[in-house]
Amino acid sequence: MKLYECPNNCFVRILEERVKIPPASISIKDEDILKFLHIDGMYGYCINSKNQVVYPAAWTEVELVA
Repeated sequence: MKLYECPNNCFVRILEERVKIPPASISIKDEDILKFLHIDGMYGYCINSKNQVVYPAAWTEVELVA
């Protein structure tokens, strides 16, 4: 499923090897688990396991994590 299809405030696992991010943003690797908060323009507003804000593209392929 695409990130923009996920409900707000859920946990997702990244399924793509090359995730599009804004310039000078913290990198994201495949298999990373993020807390997805909401879509912010063309990027998702997420928090990684180190409590850092990251911005994967809204069209990134993800799966929901229970």
